Amino acid sequence: MYILSVDGGEEPPVGENMANKDITGLIKKLNEQGFEVERAKNNHWTVRKNGRRVTTLPSTPSDHRTMKNCLAYLKREGFKP
Repeated sequence: MYILSVDGGEEPPVGENMANKDITGLIKKLNEQGFEVERAKNNHWTVRKNGRRVTTLPSTPSDHRTMKNCLAYLKREGFKP
């Protein structure tokens, strides 16, 4: 499990499991705004706020709507892109 934090915590693993640049940037913004992001067993990213799961981010989005759908869920929880 990889937990990213604003204060210089762990970075996503480099190599075949490395997150897409868009996902990596989004994870950093989420942490800055108080969301908790951790790597799940299936290599996706679980996003939580106040201990409650908000959404799951893919490690590499394959559908063109993936980022838009994830952002919609996050905005409903107070995320400001």
